[in-house]
Amino acid sequence: SNLSMDKALDKKILEMTAKGGFVIDSWTMPWLMDRKKTITVWLECSLETRVKRVAKRNKQGFEEVLEGIKRKEELSKRIYWQAYGIKVGGDLKPFDMTLNVEGLNEKQSLEVVSALVKVMLKKK
Repeated sequence: SNLSMDKALDKKILEMTAKGGFVIDSWTMPWLMDRKKTITVWLECSLETRVKRVAKRNKQGFEEVLEGIKRKEELSKRIYWQAYGIKVGGDLKPFDMTLNVEGLNEKQSLEVVSALVKVMLKKK
């Protein structure tokens, strides 16, 4: 209910990354950062695939991970909507690219994103 800590953290991230040279994983930064100074990628895959990957990585059960991901996403989406009016997953305008990683493994996903970043850095 108190968004001040979330906003303070986002402000700190913006300050730390202002000079560039960072790779970050954030649900809010694509909407908050200067689009001229960023390269943003939205990675997409099904809930089932995400759950399987997290369960394997963390050595947890499918149902436990499923409930955790659902809770986290619901809470995060509510916070970002209340704090900034951001509809995470619905508004993809801030992204330079969306990539469906459903059929890609971690290494393949990284290769595609790296290639995009190289192209975008030449463009910017």
